[in-house]
Amino acid sequence: MSIRSLAPALVVILLAGCANDPGYRDMVDSSIAAMGGLDRLQGIETIVRTGSGSRTIFGQERMAGDEPRAAEVTNYTESLDFLGGRAALEYDMTFGTFQQHRRETLTKHGRGANAMPVGYTMVGDRGTVVSPNALPGYSVFDSPQMALNRDVLNLMFFANEAVATTTRVAMLNDFNGAPARRVEISFEGQSTQLYFEPETSVLLGFELMETDPYLGDVPVQYSLGDYRDVDGLMVPHQMGITKNSVEFSSMRYDSITINGSLDEEIFSVPEEAQEDAEIAANGEFAPVEMNRLARGVYQAVGFSHNSMVVEFPDYLVVIEAPGTGAQSKSLNDAIYEELPPLKPIEYVIVTHPHSDHVGGLRRMVAMGAKILVEQRHEEAIRNLIESRHGYAPDELHAMSNTLIGSSSEPVAIETFDGQYELSDGNRTLQLFALEDTPHVAPMVVAYLPRERILFESDLYTPGQPNASPDSSSLFEGISNLELNIRTIVGGHGATAAFDQLEEISGDSGGE
Repeated sequence: MSIRSLAPALVVILLAGCANDPGYRDMVDSSIAAMGGLDRLQGIETIVRTGSGSRTIFGQERMAGDEPRAAEVTNYTESLDFLGGRAALEYDMTFGTFQQHRRETLTKHGRGANAMPVGYTMVGDRGTVVSPNALPGYSVFDSPQMALNRDVLNLMFFANEAVATTTRVAMLNDFNGAPARRVEISFEGQSTQLYFEPETSVLLGFELMETDPYLGDVPVQYSLGDYRDVDGLMVPHQMGITKNSVEFSSMRYDSITINGSLDEEIFSVPEEAQEDAEIAANGEFAPVEMNRLARGVYQAVGFSHNSMVVEFPDYLVVIEAPGTGAQSKSLNDAIYEELPPLKPIEYVIVTHPHSDHVGGLRRMVAMGAKILVEQRHEEAIRNLIESRHGYAPDELHAMSNTLIGSSSEPVAIETFDGQYELSDGNRTLQLFALEDTPHVAPMVVAYLPRERILFESDLYTPGQPNASPDSSSLFEGISNLELNIRTIVGGHGATAAFDQLEEISGDSGGE
């Protein structure tokens, strides 16, 4: 039989297949029925999940080209309040030898309809109020808001409304190598693909585009499994997330409670932090305090990460823009309260491209600063700055869009090889790349020779009682440079006399 003679038969088979394919409405209805019914789904007010898993931290590699590493997430509790728009993620994180107990909370400040979202983060026993967009996260989700937005039960509730009037057909597709029925809905204003198991109608997962804080706009896939009955609802107890086809997180839930009482203490803001909560409820906020170290030299102390600000006659230099864009804005505000008359921030210096130490870099660039970076870190920084952030637009994304078709260069990046010096004759700032630190290679330190002040990040937290491989590498590196240091300024912690680093490094000699 010829191919031409087969054509009519194939058409009949395909049409018959299409006729048997369920519509979007049928597929979503069947899935909701399999989960326990629409009434049960609509009645969900709170969910608490506990479990453990892992989460890849992009932008935390030791050297360019290294594979991203994963952190272990244990003792994880996820508390979601759908009616109140609140969420809290509490967990222990282990990343190599680094361990932390963390909690990120999206809560409300104010009463009734006037209550506004605020963030509250706790690291160990230290709590800090920030605006919601300044809540960093290292759990299965990037933030508590994402935990609310991506909850599978919440998603299916919206899917029920999204397909109410459509007549489209749920065609067979592939999801993770298995056949699945695909339903496309508009969720949060963008196309989202839902994949259902053809026979049981169970939701296998979903795909959409998201803006990762470090990677920019990437395709993201959520995979769901191990459905179990929880108070009459079939709920997945396993979830995996990939970003750009790279595993981002994997979680297994030991217990799930629906509509149980929430621990209100985790959503409360302490009385002593109410003033900060009022600020955070009315705009971007991350606390920054300017500590004067010398004339025109300041340590800008954030709630977990710090910068150093150096004043030159005609401009300012900022060493490191860590945390988030909100912290960069607060830093900018603090600078101009402390250092009138106004001078532009000419340079922002990158010590290393780890995500938590460049999280505010895009905001600094949007405010007009040039980036000064060691050449081996240029690619990572350029990728961060030039990536699109269209699904969670920031100031740099908006600025870049306005410059499309313009001859203006939106981002200025200057590089140096090993060493660099900024000087106006009265003040000198020197940059040195330490080649072989365990934390990252290279690591840039900033030195003011006249003031005898050194700024460093991640190698030594001023005041730490014992030496580590990182602090030993810092001591060895600056000893080889023969720098006459009096004060060490930390990207974490406060400041310390150089003698303290010398002492824990086991050197009894003088400066």
